[in-house]
Parts: sequence; C-alpha cells; structure tokens
Amino acid sequence: MPVEVPAPPESGPRRIPWGLIGVVGLVVLVFALVILWRSREVTPAAALVPLEVRTSPEGATIRINEKVYGTSNLKVEIPVGVHRLEAMKDGYEAVTVSVEAATDSAPAPVVLTLQPMAQVLRVQADLDAGRVKLDGNPVGELQEGEFTLDSLPTGSHTLTISGRHGEASLSFDVTPGGTPRIAGPVTAKGLRAIALGSLGRRALLYCSFGPVGASIDGRPAGEVGPDGVVLEDLAAGPHELTLGEGDVQRKLVLETGPTPTLTVSLTSDRNVGTLVVVVGEDDVSVLLDGKQYRRTTRRGQLRIPNLEVKEFSVQVSKPGFRAGPEQRAAIAKGAETRLEFRLVPLPSVASLEIQGAPVGAQVLLDRNPLGTVQADGSFSAANLEPGTHTIELRKEESKPRQISRLFRAGEAVRLGGGEVSLEAAMGTLRLSVSPADSRVTLQRQGESQARPVNDTTLSLPEGTYILTARAPNHSSRSASVEIVPGETRTLSLSLVEEKRGGMDDWEDPNGWTRDGEWFVRRGGDFTLFRMSPTSGRFVFTVALRRGRRLQWVINEKDQKNYLLFQMDKKFLYRSQIRNGDSTREFKVEHGMEGAGYYTMQIKISPDGIVHEIYDGKKWIAIDSWSEPGLNFAEGKFGFLIPRGEEVAVSNFTFYPQ
Repeated sequence: MPVEVPAPPESGPRRIPWGLIGVVGLVVLVFALVILWRSREVTPAAALVPLEVRTSPEGATIRINEKVYGTSNLKVEIPVGVHRLEAMKDGYEAVTVSVEAATDSAPAPVVLTLQPMAQVLRVQADLDAGRVKLDGNPVGELQEGEFTLDSLPTGSHTLTISGRHGEASLSFDVTPGGTPRIAGPVTAKGLRAIALGSLGRRALLYCSFGPVGASIDGRPAGEVGPDGVVLEDLAAGPHELTLGEGDVQRKLVLETGPTPTLTVSLTSDRNVGTLVVVVGEDDVSVLLDGKQYRRTTRRGQLRIPNLEVKEFSVQVSKPGFRAGPEQRAAIAKGAETRLEFRLVPLPSVASLEIQGAPVGAQVLLDRNPLGTVQADGSFSAANLEPGTHTIELRKEESKPRQISRLFRAGEAVRLGGGEVSLEAAMGTLRLSVSPADSRVTLQRQGESQARPVNDTTLSLPEGTYILTARAPNHSSRSASVEIVPGETRTLSLSLVEEKRGGMDDWEDPNGWTRDGEWFVRRGGDFTLFRMSPTSGRFVFTVALRRGRRLQWVINEKDQKNYLLFQMDKKFLYRSQIRNGDSTREFKVEHGMEGAGYYTMQIKISPDGIVHEIYDGKKWIAIDSWSEPGLNFAEGKFGFLIPRGEEVAVSNFTFYPQ
C-alpha cells in the first residue's frame, strides 16, 4: 500500500519524517527474512531407484560404491545420484562404469561384457640355465631360475623345459576365462616337476613322481601324482606346498590369485636350494649375510635360486618403511625356504586431540564420522591425512560447530576450551497418531538408528526427521518433518486398516481338507483365490506332499493366459503362458535346499512382482519381476495342482492394497 507523505509547511523548520523511516525499515527487514527463509537448504529423504545389472558371462560379483550387492544377473535398488558400478569375476578383467539414478525414471539395464584375462605361464627352477619351448618353438630362457610368459594363446599346448641337468614336459589346455588344465601326465628326466593350474580359490596340482602325500599351508591335501589332486579354498597370495616326509620332503612356494596361471616348478638333484622372500611390497631390497642381492621384489616377493645349502642372515629394506628384524634362513637341498617380512610405513599421517568437549558429542572430519567424545570430555583420532580439514562437533539439542585446521604429517591438532563448546538448538514437534496403540519410531537424517517415540510432544534439535508409525492390522506409514530451532511443527500419522483374506476366500474353500494346522488340497488343477485384482501381499507356508514341483499362478485370466511360478528343492522358476504357449523367463536358486516347506511372501502391484522367502530370521528377496506394458495385478492368484499331486498350506493370508 503506498504511503502518502504530507507536504511540509510553507514556513518554519523542516521536520524529520520518522514515521516514514520506520515503515520503510520494517518492510526491508521483512523482505530480508523472507529471502533468508526461502534460501534454506532442505535435504529430501533419500529415494531408491531399481537397477538391473546383467553380465556376460553371468556370475560376476557386483559392487556399487565399493559395497558388494551380489552376483549377476541381479536387480537392486540404489539411491538417487551417480554411482560407481564394478563387475568382477575370476579369470576376467574387471569392468567399471558410472550409473546415474534419477527419481523420474528407472535407469536402463546395465549390460556388461567381461573380457577374459590373458593366461600366464610361470616357470620356477633351481637350474642355473635352461630353455623353454611352447609347442616345439623356443619362447625364452630361464633367467636366474625363472621364466614368465604373460599371455598364453587359447588352445592345446605342449611345454618343454630343458637344461644340462635334465628335462621336463607336459601338455595343457587354455580356455578363455578358465583354469589352465593339464591334459596328461607331467614327465621329467633328471628333474622333479610339479605343475599347478590355478584360478581364484581353486587349483589343480600334478607332479612327475609319486603318489606322495601333500599339504598346503600345513593342511593335508591328499596324495598327488600323475593323476593330480584338487586344492580348494586357497586365498590369493603365496602358499607353502609340502610334498613327502623325512629326508625326501620337498617344500615349494606357489602363488594363486584371480588371474588364470600355470605354474611349473622344477628341482634337480644338485646340492642347492631356493629362498623365497615375501614382503607384500614391490621394489624391496633383500640382503643376504649383509650383501644386497642384485634384484628387488616383484609382485610382493623375490625368489633367489641356486643358493648354497647353509644358513643365511636375511634383511629387507625400502625407503619410507621400517623393516622388521633380521631373520635366519636354513637352505635345504632341493627345497624352497620361505621367509615373511612386515614393512611398517614411517609416520606420514597426522592426529587430532580434543579436550573439554561436551560428553557424547559426535566428532566428524570433512563430514565423515570419527567417533564420540568420552566421559571426561576428551577425544583423539590418529592416521589422518595431512592437509586442511574441517572438524565438526554435533550433539542433540545443540547447534553443530565447525572448525577448520591444517593437519601436518607427524603432528597433532589440539582443540579445547571455548572453541569446542556447543550452543543449545531445539525445536518442538507435536504428534498426532491413530490408532492409539500405534508404535512410532523417529530417525534423524544422517543417523543409522531409529529410536522409539513414547510422547506426543517432542523437543528436538534442528534437522530433518523421518517418523514411522506401525500398528497391528494396519498399513505402516512414514513422514518427513523439518525441525527449526524455536519453532513448533505439527505432524499427523493416520494408519489405514488392512483388510485380510484367508482360507475362506478361495473359490472352492471346501476343496481344502484340514490336517492340524495345515490345509491340504489333492489335485484340482487350477485352484484359485477369488479376490481380483491381486494388488497386495500373499503370505503363507507351503509344502509339496506329493508331486515334482510346487506350482502357483498370478495374473490368471483363463487357463491359457497366466504367469506360472514353480519351485523345487533348489530353484525358483518363472514362465509366461500366453494363448497356451509357454516362455521360460527366469531361474534362480532360492537357498532353502532341504527345508521341506517354505514360508513365502509374494508382493504384487500393477508394476511388478517380488517373491521373498523367510530363512527363520528375516525375509530374503529371491526374485523381482517387472515388465513395461504388463499389469501384474490383473487376474487371479492360485495354485496349480495336477491330478495325483498334493499341496499343504498354513497361515495363509492376503493383505490387499
């Protein structure tokens, strides 16, 4: 509304218009407060978006933002935003892509093709020299008892290693992404030959002599000889293999990992042995009796062949690391002696020390939680990256405080007194819930745990909260509310009663015969539940008393058009039946082999179907199916029980939505 300013008098001194100045100042203040209110950042509750990941070949481990979600092919739900997705499988190169999830549409299925790794040949020997041939063609010479071929061609091959002390040969097959497979006996003249085809946690071990008792890392592995033996559950890295006993005992160090590798180890009858130094770091210097060896470690270890049979003093060193104490190595004829050293990085990190802070306050560094303040007001954290960081203190009923400091390597940042005190910051929430026996929980955004709510008026620190109400026979409900210091918010949570369906709601309830807690149906083909559409949840325990597979149908419109689900002792299957023609869609292991009966939860909506199975502690999703253009809630639900078969169910309930 415009302000009319009266004209000044024609004579006499001018008066200052204090009223006008006050009104204009008030308008400016209100305008500034409105702008400040609208500029506040409100963080919405995290939304989840479905994502499907497929790989060729299947069975790859899927990690999203460094977290393992399962093996392909699989369907998951991820928060809105950009994510780092990685697919890994032993024998194949890992594939990493970025995936963006938005609330307005589900991401397209991610289809990844994994390329087979190049297969590696390693020869380790105590020979002073030797020639290596592949399929009769020279491919290299032993260098200080070692030879490596980083890329074996696919197909069948013959390997020959020869020197003045003897010769060994073997045949093997190479398949893309598979374990190198030795295809026949390992033969040797003047040498003892051992061959290991490894991939991941599994390896195939052969030798040119025996059979002889074998152990791996001190665990018995059976007898090994020309026919070989399978080694299971091998962690990636070096392993100590022991063959035989007493005077004829031989010890070797063999390495396994995700790369398909054929390792051939040869020992002669010379009076020499091999030392294997394992440190887990590359470019580490090794000293024997105080003299530095000419080569340094590769892939975390160093093999030193052709050593005199005696005891050596062994030390290791690398700039930037503190090495462990000297170790002694007794070299034995024809054996490999393994020593492990642990290198400790020299101080290159900073630390934080706090005194006099509020007890129980949460301490964060660059928004990442470090821990909480102890009962004496102190807190400390080590191993922090040097550089400028923001320290934040948070506590309920208080305003957070942020402090920026420069962290230097080997030094501690110390805080105390007024710089770590917190100011109170509270708002009020008035809560209305129905029905009265509802259980309500409250969770502050950014915190991992929800806590129960027992009052209708709450005094809360500033922040965004999610309240969830649950009550028997009602649908649960969640709502988000933002608490502002000094203000009161009101939230109403009214739950909708769930209408249930049970055994009386089958089209032919008399076709079920009661047997204690079970209802049994013999034959009947399509046994249908009368309620349609079927949006909601079916929960029941089911057992196949006679027959080959449990079978149930969803989206049944007539006996030639429905979705068919089947379950045997190991797998869940699903198919589409359209106009009497069947199309197999999916097959997945349900993980309840040998149970005899299954407690199922089937969630049906127009957009999809989710099957869950109860493992005795929690519900586990075993199948999620969605398909554009298909309304899954149309038609009816029921069991398909052919003549001569018998199905029993208990605790059958339908919760419509």
